[in-house]
Amino acid sequence: MPARPKAELYDVVDRIVYMYEKEKMSQRDISALLKSEGIDISKTAVYRTLKNNRELAAQYRKTINEAQVLIDAVKDGTNTDVLETASTLLVTHLFNYAKSIETIEFEDPSQFSEVFSRIARAHTALAKTRLEYAKGFQAAKDAIITEISAQLQKDHPDILDTIVAIIGNIKDEKISQSVGKSARH
Repeated sequence: MPARPKAELYDVVDRIVYMYEKEKMSQRDISALLKSEGIDISKTAVYRTLKNNRELAAQYRKTINEAQVLIDAVKDGTNTDVLETASTLLVTHLFNYAKSIETIEFEDPSQFSEVFSRIARAHTALAKTRLEYAKGFQAAKDAIITEISAQLQKDHPDILDTIVAIIGNIKDEKISQSVGKSARH
């Protein structure tokens, strides 16, 4: 039986991959840091650990990218964007899991398919909510124009035209983008 690699003996494989992928440390820096902590691992051992754990490294990269997508959705998007992004990532993980299943050994396989069905219904409800919001937004603009028109029509028609033009140009950019996304799905 071959000897176990030092990284496994010291139980630092995940940490080495994390430092390399997430913290962008060089193999030499990782080795030096671990040595400073009393863990005697050479730069070559770090290299072999990374080479032998490419799948783990790829999973770290994927997780980092997905986290960034969620962070961007939270930072720049509406609540519906966040929900859509999270549910899309969930569906992706479920599909990848489903592809990896060699045999179905669930007590009730219909429960697994029900998960996909529920997520699809959630996407539909989300799209409907966005469209209803867009309609409500337009209805509010129309109501404001009607009320202002009633007040200004007689005494200030020139101001009325300017205000109506300004209100007509108001757009909810987040909703416009979101409705466009929903229409494409």
